[in-house]
Amino acid sequence: MGADDPLGRASIVHLANIRSVVSGFAAGAGLTEPEQFALFSHILMKGCILQATEADRLTARRARTLGELPIAANRAAPFSLG
Repeated sequence: MGADDPLGRASIVHLANIRSVVSGFAAGAGLTEPEQFALFSHILMKGCILQATEADRLTARRARTLGELPIAANRAAPFSLG
């Protein structure tokens, strides 16, 4: 499949919807670049799916550590009066 195949196009739309949902959650959590976070998270999700097919039952725990990095990097600077 590819972008020219009807199933490929449907998959592309579905995956974009997932990123949109994640971006909305990221924006709601106050991340400064929710779209970039959603792209990074989507790569991480896809990697987890593949890793899990190798019977790695700890892949989600490992991914959490990686997922925390862009969250920390995308947090808005704390409000300061000074």
